[in-house]
Amino acid sequence: MIAHSTDQIADALATHLPVSKETIRTELDSGMRSGVHYLAGRTQAVIKNIVSILVIAVLANILLYYLLRHGESWLARGAALLPLSPHITATLLRVTHRSIVANLNGVLAVALAQGLFLGLGFWFLGIGSPMLWGLFGAIASVIPFVGATLIWVPFVIGLILIGAYWKALMLGLWGGLVVGSLDNILRPLIVGTQEKEHPILLGFAMLGGTYAFGPLGLILGPLAVSLTGGVVQELHSLGTIAQPIPLRLDQ
Repeated sequence: MIAHSTDQIADALATHLPVSKETIRTELDSGMRSGVHYLAGRTQAVIKNIVSILVIAVLANILLYYLLRHGESWLARGAALLPLSPHITATLLRVTHRSIVANLNGVLAVALAQGLFLGLGFWFLGIGSPMLWGLFGAIASVIPFVGATLIWVPFVIGLILIGAYWKALMLGLWGGLVVGSLDNILRPLIVGTQEKEHPILLGFAMLGGTYAFGPLGLILGPLAVSLTGGVVQELHSLGTIAQPIPLRLDQ
């Protein structure tokens, strides 16, 4: 079928162009081969990604099953291996649990807030199904580095293409300044309140964790700060860290 189509295209072009039919056919064959190789490579990559996602999902569900069933015993055995006293181990485990729960609560709160404000923006501009798009925005906000922009940026582009420049400008400002800034404001506040840490400190911890660990740094950064604070507090209680001595410049 491809060869027959190539012959028809070559015949049609040869009647309008000062080029021989064989030359046109050769160029068409070369272009089609390149296109077929590209499509085959992309199809192979897509199949590999799908298989990888399925395998990871199956393994994750198996691990989650055993983690929920035997997680407490695994945690107790792991804690017994630490060269620390039971009191310090329990404190560090409690700090870790509190940090993880606080970060998950921050993710959920930011998702709900971004979905709500995105839906309000769509409703104000008269875009259809604002509640549905707000729900999609809440789901997309969980995706690191992309977030709700995955939803409202295509609408901005579409409004520009149809000539609705003012609506595109308003949606872009609303999404970039209001919806996009909720993550930087709400997450440190919620996590800081539950972890009893200053929001600015946790904000820097999230930035540093993201730079060091990627998307997981949003959780690992505050977790590292909380664990460090717990260790320092325990060392203070044991008297390992001496109290600072005030310095006098006149001596």
